[in-house]
Amino acid sequence: MSSQLAAPRPLYGWAQPTVATDWTADTVLGADIAFVRAERLPLPPPRRGTSYRPLAPDLVVEIASPSQDQAEIGEKARLWLDRGVRQVWVVWPERRAIDIWTAGAAAPHTPRDAASLDGGDVVPGFRLPLAEIW
Repeated sequence: MSSQLAAPRPLYGWAQPTVATDWTADTVLGADIAFVRAERLPLPPPRRGTSYRPLAPDLVVEIASPSQDQAEIGEKARLWLDRGVRQVWVVWPERRAIDIWTAGAAAPHTPRDAASLDGGDVVPGFRLPLAEIW
């Protein structure tokens, strides 16, 4: 699915769930989907299986499981934001809702009755019709 969502421009690069970011020895965060703009990707890539890229993604997408609640996911979204992620989207499949977390906001914005979700200035030109995921 992620390869279908990337805009057809060389600016974009979706990272699959195997990508995580290691900021401290105590915490490694892994996202369901992470996006880093191509111009921010470090070269060369880290050695396979030994480390994570030492940068914060521009966008993180977390897909909530039925056993997770808003407090748990909210804590994880804040961790991502505290470490430099510009925006976190939390997808709630059972509720058919998406919480949009941004740095500095006390709570997420949850668009109601939106036909699509766009990447704003984080992923310019990206638009996801919500009917495609619900």
